[in-house]
Amino acid sequence: MSPFIPGKDPPVPIHSTAIIDPQAQIDSSAVIGPYVLIEGPVCIGAETKVGPFCHLMGETTIGERCRIHDRVTIGDIPQDRAFRNEKSY
Repeated sequence: MSPFIPGKDPPVPIHSTAIIDPQAQIDSSAVIGPYVLIEGPVCIGAETKVGPFCHLMGETTIGERCRIHDRVTIGDIPQDRAFRNEKSY
């Protein structure tokens, strides 16, 4: 996986309004849409497309050739009332 390094010319098509955490690793063939927020050590695989207004966070890995549709949040805490801050997958 070719990582995205903030502060340098992005090697992947990342919309100018996207905000990418320095810890994120984004494959060089991935596409990041407008107003996407990526927080933490998120890994995005080859040929994956992230739609507008998505929020990816935490220790999240997105595989190859995935499509994340508009306004999706991935990596936030579960809505399960039994969740007690343990690591979840």
